[in-house]
Amino acid sequence: MKIFPHVENNVILHRVARVLVWIPVVILTVLLVSFAFFQIPKIQTRAINSFLESVSLHTSFEITIGHSNLTWYDKMQLKDVRIFEKSTDSTLISISSAHIDLRLFDLLLRKQFNAEILELNEPKVHLIKKSDSSIVNINQFFFEVGSLLRSENVNSKKLESFIDRVEITDGLFSFNDMRQDTLEYGKDYYHFQFGNILTTLSNFNLVEDSIGFEIDRLRSRDPQDLLNINSLFGKFSYTGNRLSVYDFLLKTDKSQIGDSISFEYNHPSDFSYFVDSIRFNGNFKRAKVDFEEIALFNKSASRIKEKITLSGQISGKVGRLRGRNLDIQFGTQSRLRGTANINGLPVLSETFMDLNLKNSVIIPTDLKKYLNQNESIQLQHLGVTQIDAGFLGFASDFVTYGKFYSHAGKIETDLNFKIDDDNRASYTGNLAFSNFDLRAILPDNQGLGKITMQGNVKGSGLEQKNATFTLTAQTDSIQYRGYTYKNIYTEGYFEKEIFNGQLVIQDPNLNFDGSLDIDLHKDVNKIDVTAKLSWAHLKELGFSPQAVTIGSIIDIDMKGLKTDDLRGYISLSNNQIVFKEKELNINSIKFLSTEIGPQRIMHLETDGLTGEIKGEYQNSDLFASLINFGHELAMYLNPDNLEMQKYYKAKSKLPVAPLLANISLNLWDLNKFIQPFYPDFYLSPVVKIDGVFSQDSTSKLNLFTEFDTLRINGYSFAHNEIDLNISKETYDKEVLASIYGASKNQNWGKDYSAENLMIDAIWYQEKMELFFNLDQEKYANSFQINTDITFDSDKINFHLSPSRIKILGVPWYWNEQNLISYNDDEWQFSNLKLFSNHENIIIDGFYSLAPDKQLKIMINDFEFQNLQSLFSSKIEGTLDGSLIIKRRKEENVIESDLIARTVVIEDFLVGNIFGVSRWENNKDRLFVDFHLIRNDQKKIALDGYIYPYEQEQQLDLNAKFEHTHLKIFEPIFKSSIEDLTGYADAILSLKGTIDKPEIYGRANIDQGETTIKYLKTRYALNGEILFNKYKIIPNQLELNDTEKNKAFLSGSITHYGVSNLLFDITGTFKNFKLLNTTSVENTAYYGTAYASGSIHFGGSIDNIYINARAKSNRGTHIAIPLSNSNDYTLEKQEYIEFVDLSDEKVNEIVTSTIKKEVSKIKGVQLLFDIEMTTDAYLELIFDIKAGDIIRGRGNGNIKLQINSDGDFNMFGDFEIDNGGYNFTLYNIINKEFDIQKGSTISWYGNPYEAQLGITAKYRQLTSIAPLLAPYLSEEQSNSTETRRKYYSVVQLSLKGDLLTPQIKFGIDVEDYPNNITIPPGDPLNLESIINAFKLKIATNDQEMNRQVFSLLILRRFSPENNFEVSLETIGSSLSEFVSNQLSYWANQVDENLVIDVNLASLGDDAFNTFQLRLSYTFLDGRLRVTRGGGLPNDQTKNEMSAIIGDWTVEYLLTSDGRLRAKMYSRSDQNNITETGNGIETGFSLQYVRSFDELQKILYDSREENRKKVPENTLPAGQDALKEDEELL
Repeated sequence: MKIFPHVENNVILHRVARVLVWIPVVILTVLLVSFAFFQIPKIQTRAINSFLESVSLHTSFEITIGHSNLTWYDKMQLKDVRIFEKSTDSTLISISSAHIDLRLFDLLLRKQFNAEILELNEPKVHLIKKSDSSIVNINQFFFEVGSLLRSENVNSKKLESFIDRVEITDGLFSFNDMRQDTLEYGKDYYHFQFGNILTTLSNFNLVEDSIGFEIDRLRSRDPQDLLNINSLFGKFSYTGNRLSVYDFLLKTDKSQIGDSISFEYNHPSDFSYFVDSIRFNGNFKRAKVDFEEIALFNKSASRIKEKITLSGQISGKVGRLRGRNLDIQFGTQSRLRGTANINGLPVLSETFMDLNLKNSVIIPTDLKKYLNQNESIQLQHLGVTQIDAGFLGFASDFVTYGKFYSHAGKIETDLNFKIDDDNRASYTGNLAFSNFDLRAILPDNQGLGKITMQGNVKGSGLEQKNATFTLTAQTDSIQYRGYTYKNIYTEGYFEKEIFNGQLVIQDPNLNFDGSLDIDLHKDVNKIDVTAKLSWAHLKELGFSPQAVTIGSIIDIDMKGLKTDDLRGYISLSNNQIVFKEKELNINSIKFLSTEIGPQRIMHLETDGLTGEIKGEYQNSDLFASLINFGHELAMYLNPDNLEMQKYYKAKSKLPVAPLLANISLNLWDLNKFIQPFYPDFYLSPVVKIDGVFSQDSTSKLNLFTEFDTLRINGYSFAHNEIDLNISKETYDKEVLASIYGASKNQNWGKDYSAENLMIDAIWYQEKMELFFNLDQEKYANSFQINTDITFDSDKINFHLSPSRIKILGVPWYWNEQNLISYNDDEWQFSNLKLFSNHENIIIDGFYSLAPDKQLKIMINDFEFQNLQSLFSSKIEGTLDGSLIIKRRKEENVIESDLIARTVVIEDFLVGNIFGVSRWENNKDRLFVDFHLIRNDQKKIALDGYIYPYEQEQQLDLNAKFEHTHLKIFEPIFKSSIEDLTGYADAILSLKGTIDKPEIYGRANIDQGETTIKYLKTRYALNGEILFNKYKIIPNQLELNDTEKNKAFLSGSITHYGVSNLLFDITGTFKNFKLLNTTSVENTAYYGTAYASGSIHFGGSIDNIYINARAKSNRGTHIAIPLSNSNDYTLEKQEYIEFVDLSDEKVNEIVTSTIKKEVSKIKGVQLLFDIEMTTDAYLELIFDIKAGDIIRGRGNGNIKLQINSDGDFNMFGDFEIDNGGYNFTLYNIINKEFDIQKGSTISWYGNPYEAQLGITAKYRQLTSIAPLLAPYLSEEQSNSTETRRKYYSVVQLSLKGDLLTPQIKFGIDVEDYPNNITIPPGDPLNLESIINAFKLKIATNDQEMNRQVFSLLILRRFSPENNFEVSLETIGSSLSEFVSNQLSYWANQVDENLVIDVNLASLGDDAFNTFQLRLSYTFLDGRLRVTRGGGLPNDQTKNEMSAIIGDWTVEYLLTSDGRLRAKMYSRSDQNNITETGNGIETGFSLQYVRSFDELQKILYDSREENRKKVPENTLPAGQDALKEDEELL
């Protein structure tokens, strides 16, 4: 059959088509069959295991799968997957079941193992590091599998894997380093596991050797429950050279860490060489790390109980780490910020560190848990601290520096530290404080304050035996006890237990320069100090409330650091101690401690005291034994049997230290040490105290002393003796003692005195017999009291035995059954009754804090006279009633029901006083009701309530005064005033507290009068006084002196309790009497003073100061004695008694009188600023007996000051307008010199150290015949013209110190003619002769003195080099003396009267030559009448002219004395025309004007005078002028 070609072709095509169709079908069928066949799990499992077996053949690990199920072409389930090491059968990885959703096409076509999800159930990973290898098993597995799968074709595509999500359930991870032993503490990081792992991973990718995934969640539990992972999320990346975890957050039970960590390396095997090969980069954001979890890996961190917050970047290899922007927070708000560069780890000795902290803050409470109590307290005082600090260098060679800012101030440090190969340290550095409060680091010393200092230390060695360093510091300022010391420099050198140093302080109030030498070697222990304390002003430094300055040379050479080893001396020399501007004479203080054989000596020596303890003892034993000895005696006085038994039981277990110490104390002048600090203390000098203290089985103390006088706080004891002998068993309480003290005389304050004080006690075991004696002979009081004292186990009993008691000479007795007991701060009185006739006082009850106990005192017919010795004023009356005392911690409550009948003070009837007080328990208040009734009229009423338990308002009282006599209040002001009279009406209310009552109301004073004690001025007082809280305010209060001159008071008196009054009173006055004293009342100055101005009274009652600014007025007469006039005070008395001061008794009386006079102004300070005018008359009395006095009137400003100690000072200048000076010689010659106007007296403090600038003249009629004798014949020498008298003037100049002035004399002759003619010779040039004489004596002091004394004593010139004395001259001098004495005494009676006598001679004709001159001033000094001349004799007894004598009448026409008129009638002594003396009468009109420049004579001062207000001033010249008879 023929086949056509086109048919054949179709057949071929058809067959090909069929083949093409069946091939896919067959393939698909095969695939489907194969797929269906492969769906059988066993076949899948066998196939997979077959593959894994081929893999395992080339590795050391076996991989098996228990079951496999490919549920679809891209979904597979695996069970019981296990990877284990063949040799040990140890499992590396096991999975209970796994599910994976593959993307098959990616695997077949792209060679990418991609899956949507991989679920692993109970996967377990066991990492093992064998003991013979450093490779972890998983690393070995991955390495072997990777080598097997690695293609040899480098261009072939690597297998990649991507899994969208991985879920792990109930996983387990473990690590076991078989090379390391198990750690017993904390987390064993060599052998550990984490279980119950639950995690979700996303975007898992594996590209070649790179792995990356995101951890969406992860948590795991620690089987030991030590470190559980509660949460972890973040991103993980692993490549061949980098491992990173970023954007992560890990949370454990107590910590939280984030943000990123990365490790860079060249190969993963570099982790085996982590330190050198791995670079670390970490960025942390507020990572919170609890040190309790860190302690799981480092036990040393267990003591840190802290959770910190960490932020910052850390990078680099372990050997070269860098930290940037580090921020570590801990505690409440503590924070450390900074950077760190650390090079060289892990070998610390080779590590270089550069650490810096900036703006870091430390809160003290955050460090409290790491510090002990003391350190914590100190840090708390330091406060919040800001830190800028750094550390640079190696551990053995570094520099550390820092600045620390806190509330206390700033501290800055800089230290370089090195340690050599022999482990010896060397260092140098600086330390600086800037305004730093030292109390922050030394809180126990509150005296310290702020310091500013820079210091430097350089040295080596840290232990005492090898330390060597130099210390230098400059302290700019340091505060101590409120004072800031400045400029302190210290420098010292220390080497091998030896220190040499210097301390220099150059503060304005402290200057110290000293060196120290300290040797701490065991056998030396020497301290040597040499220093100079130039000055230390203790008040400014805050060590004394008073002004005290000290200076000293300090020398200390002492060996021994323990008390018993002290040997050497301490010397303080050239001491300069000034207290209250008074220098204390304590030149040296020395202390010596030494041993001579078994004898030990401690010796103290000063200028006023020496003491020594010598014997066989150890210092520590002696001091401890003396303290125990005193403590054991004190336990007897506060009995507590249990405490005593406990004490002696403990003491019995201690060995006794036998010792014997002889005590010797010589108080040469103890006042040097005590009086500067306690001025009221005085102990008589040369007091010796001898004693012995010994101890073995018995402890004994013996002391004895005698001293003359002891004064303290106003109490004085004279002729005293103390004898003390105490012996007691060392291990038992038994005591045997005798105590004796006696004082012959006692003074209690100013007005109370007693005699024969004696205390004599015998103490034997539990019993003591006490005898007390005190006498007051002045009041017939005698107290001889016997007391029996018993010391029971729990109390002390006092029984007053029969005694001899007399008050005002009347016997008093005790009730024999009395008993007083003391126990635990409680006193019990039983049957204590003191009685005499109808008078008695009964005390019964308890003085106790117990609320139900009280003390009752019954008083019956007790006369106030019995207490007369306690009062300075005479007091009479009787007291009846009762007192109930309830003791309270705050205030004692006193209930009373008292009646004081017929109370009389200083013969003034006060009246009857009724008083009742009752305690109202329900209201805690005391009701009081007191009345003073006088002459059946209520004068004072006080009622209301007292609330003692209130804090602020304790008083609610009302007081009323009705025409109450002021005499009642005189005792309150008795130290300042006396003789108070007048009446007061007042209505007052009392509020506030008992200690500080507030007084409100007003009072009226009527007919009040009083005398100021010190001024002796009496004033009348009328007006109103207001009371406003603490103020007593004068309101329209008027004072009048005895001459009705007025003063007005303003201001206030502040009171803080009745006894604490502070004055602030100002008075203004005009022509007011301010002083009215005599020399008996004030030896500093006295007289009468009238002035206009103001006066201020300030201070307290016991320390009042009077400050006055005034201008003297008419009638002022002040005298200032300049000698010790206490020895011979001349007053207006009936007679004067001169005493022999060599008599000891007389001298003692005089001394006592002087002290009494000084005590009159104790507690009074005066400051008078006085403008002196010519109205005031002033006397400076050098010698009142001889009449040596400067007196006169003038102008000036003078300040008078008297302090409370009686020190008198004067300041100012006084220019004399007119006055006189009585020049005396040997109390015989007394010449009154006229002081020239313009002379001055200036005071600069001590009134006896005034500076004089006085010029005075003594003018008399004298013949100049002795001067003419060389020029005349004998006949001419007896001529009338030669014997004619001219005015001769002795000029006296006093310059310099008041008591030792420089005295210069001069001589002049006045009113003589130029020439005289003496027949039969030629005329003599009298002027040239007198000038030659004056020139000669001016250059010849001896001749000058001869002529001066000739004129003063002989009342004539003497021939050259000759001095003749006759009865005539003696009479003349005697007349001068009598005249001046009479004038002075008359002036004391009436300052207007002047008496002058002239005996002329002592011959038979003395009466005929007697001259008497009387002068009296009228009309306040404007009119003066003077009578002079002799008295009538036999020849002239009937002549009226002889009786009247010479007379002069002078009247000052103007008040200033410039224009005056004068009339006179007198004998003409120089009448040469008549045989006898004629009578000369006349009238003159004078105008007197002083001037400094000639042109002022012509100056018209009328306009100036019109501007001045005329004053009725006392005219110049009233008392000081001695009338010049020959003026006209």
